[in-house]
Amino acid sequence: MSVVFDSSFLIALLDPAVNGAGPVDARIDLLVRSLDKARTKIIVPTPALSEVLIGAGDTAP
Repeated sequence: MSVVFDSSFLIALLDPAVNGAGPVDARIDLLVRSLDKARTKIIVPTPALSEVLIGAGDTAP
């Protein structure tokens, strides 16, 4: 099985300003742990990745 993450999910997962924002953070953490435990392949489409990297600015590299 595999799942696809869009840019809104990636931002919530990776951005420190969003990360740690209460129950949403707990649900994201649970989902990622569950997917890891099930050894599920996570797919990040190139457009979603580019949106996240554009938002990261100089911290992307």
